[in-house]
Amino acid sequence: MCASHHPNTPGFSHTYPPGRYQILSIICMTLFAAMLLTGCIHTYPTPEESIDPTEINVDLTVEFAEEWSDIHTSLSEDDSYATRAENWPRRLYIEINGSNGAKEKVTRVIEPQEIINGLYTFTLPFKLKAEEYAISAWSDYLEPETLKPLGYDISHPEVIRALLPYGEESQKRLCLTAADRLDLRHLAGKWEATEHMNLTLSLPVSRFRLVATDYEEFMAQTEQARRQGEKYYVTLTYDSDIPTAFSMSDGTAMDPTSGIEFTSPILLVTIPGIEMSIASDWLFSPPEQCTHTVSISIFNSAKAVVSQTVGIRIPTERGKITTVSGKLLTNFITGGVQIDNIWAGEIIIELD
Repeated sequence: MCASHHPNTPGFSHTYPPGRYQILSIICMTLFAAMLLTGCIHTYPTPEESIDPTEINVDLTVEFAEEWSDIHTSLSEDDSYATRAENWPRRLYIEINGSNGAKEKVTRVIEPQEIINGLYTFTLPFKLKAEEYAISAWSDYLEPETLKPLGYDISHPEVIRALLPYGEESQKRLCLTAADRLDLRHLAGKWEATEHMNLTLSLPVSRFRLVATDYEEFMAQTEQARRQGEKYYVTLTYDSDIPTAFSMSDGTAMDPTSGIEFTSPILLVTIPGIEMSIASDWLFSPPEQCTHTVSISIFNSAKAVVSQTVGIRIPTERGKITTVSGKLLTNFITGGVQIDNIWAGEIIIELD
């Protein structure tokens, strides 16, 4: 007998052809899977496929501007200390801002012997992407023992301010800065690359000094009073606004303030032919030359004015010294200056 005639007989199995419904289900599922697979490949790229894998090492060479502070602007017992700036460590602070909002910072302490021929080279401690960046830098001096800043507070690089009072003449005020662009887009698509960049630092400050040409005459006139213990002082008043802060990222002098003045004692020494600077200062300056107007008054211990010069117009320029000379200790001068000579490092002015 055939198995089909005995459906309940043990050991026999039944085989039926697939129905129309089952065949349609299989076809639909196959088509759906193919559409889904095709859509994943062509429509939705993975995050890994959309990220440029390039990582770039940047070797940075920093060029320090030649310091122009070899002209002594005052005579004081602290002069020997001021000449030691060549032994002070420098602080180098750098900010790098990417076009996509990424931001990196680095601070380095540089010992004098690490700067060779005015250059200092190091590799940034982070890698950058193949993008365009804005790079800004600041450098100043640190106290050798504690590594505390000597001249400036850069805790807010957009508003850098001096730590020293106006009129304090010292190489502690020397500082350098730079703002530039770093374009790494040409390295896109490389897994790893190295780029070299030169960054030239320049002085964001100007410096001026007022030199008395009648020093010996003043010493002779005041000899008797000085023997009796008389002291003399000078007050410098800014008659125009002066910048009191500096923005590192865009390299601008900012926060103009009026009414600033400072008083300092006149150090009287009996050295024939001495060039006597009776007042000096350092100022944040814009890139272009500008003019400040100042007045000075010489007075004694009783606050009696013995000499006064008003309306001194002082042109200042970044990286230059302006020297104003004249009879500042014995005359009353009501202004009027003439630029006698201008050269790369100094602006010399004589009072008429």
